[in-house]
Amino acid sequence: MSEEKIIKQFVIKRFIIAFLCAFVVMYLLTTLNTKIFSYIIMPAFFPELISVNLLSLSNIVSLFSVLGILLLSHLIRQIFPLVSDNIFTFGANAMNRLSIFNDHNHQLNGAMDIYSLISPTRWAILALIFLVFLILSLIPLIVAMLFFIKAITGELNALENARLEKERSLERSKYLMISDIAHDLKTPMTTVSGYAQALSQGIVPEDKIPEYLDSIVTKSGRMNEVIQILFEYVKLESEGYSLTTTDLDICELLRDLIASLYVDMEEAGDIPEIDIPEEKIMIQADRLQLQRVFFNILGNAIKHNDKGTQIGIFLKRDHEKIRVYISDSGNAIPNDLVKRLFDPFVTGDESRLTKNGTGLGLAISYKIAGLHGYSLRLVQKPEIGRYHLGDDYTKAFILNIPVKR
Repeated sequence: MSEEKIIKQFVIKRFIIAFLCAFVVMYLLTTLNTKIFSYIIMPAFFPELISVNLLSLSNIVSLFSVLGILLLSHLIRQIFPLVSDNIFTFGANAMNRLSIFNDHNHQLNGAMDIYSLISPTRWAILALIFLVFLILSLIPLIVAMLFFIKAITGELNALENARLEKERSLERSKYLMISDIAHDLKTPMTTVSGYAQALSQGIVPEDKIPEYLDSIVTKSGRMNEVIQILFEYVKLESEGYSLTTTDLDICELLRDLIASLYVDMEEAGDIPEIDIPEEKIMIQADRLQLQRVFFNILGNAIKHNDKGTQIGIFLKRDHEKIRVYISDSGNAIPNDLVKRLFDPFVTGDESRLTKNGTGLGLAISYKIAGLHGYSLRLVQKPEIGRYHLGDDYTKAFILNIPVKR
């Protein structure tokens, strides 16, 4: 899952949690404030209205609104007496028209009657109570907002730290890769340089010259292979690179690949098992790059397993996907290496123990699969059993190709 999707899901979840918690707390506080206002505040400030039923939330909201207008007009009246008269009269008339007062025959006669009910001291106390109620009502929103901000900030910091750690790990891997590739190039270069110098000086016996020349060709080929693999990876990672896709028959592509590597499998003593449909299965892909995916995986199966290993190449299709399986009966890959198998520059001891791999072949295959919109994964025992490839196989690389409708 991409970082963008992770952040979106996290933000939505935290927002819902914060909103629900704030709503519940605000509802409880509103209920509590209503009870307090009904049984404590109103009897203290309006003893004439003590018999009125104020437990209705709608009545409390109406009364709060009217008293708010009266408080505001009282404050303005102290500064602008003429301007505030109309506001004060409006509040008084609104209070007189409340059904809860009419129903109980407790109408207040005029603005001055309301004003006379409350002394300046009680005006101040009532204003303070309104302020406290307002703050209490806002506390859940403020707490929810702080929780939301803290959660989002923490998640963004965690993602940023993970990204920085991944970059540092990649940098370390790059330096290690450069060291290993330099070693892979230095060894054959030393051989080629020494043999070429010996040949140029004429100190090589006549019967040894073909052997020296063959060694120079072999070592030069190895250096060219390392450079070519590195070049391919850099090209795939470069900005603006795009595939050259065409309609192709994937069954034919696999058969051509197997034919080109069949001699290598025979020389390695491997036992091939092939199950590819005779029909045409057309897909849109970059032929050269997709061929490189299969070549890297099948080449690894040939080079990195013992003699007599069974290698299977299967293609299966259903309504949703085309699946290509390249499996073998060789030794399982260690779990600590499986987790990093498709990462670039996985070299060092692992590659040295597997006949001097560059650590880029599978990374290139994984990158090419992703550029096509495919997925590439490794399965081993016991998970491989669910694919019914055969009991002899210990691992399989699976390329999933979505079927376009």
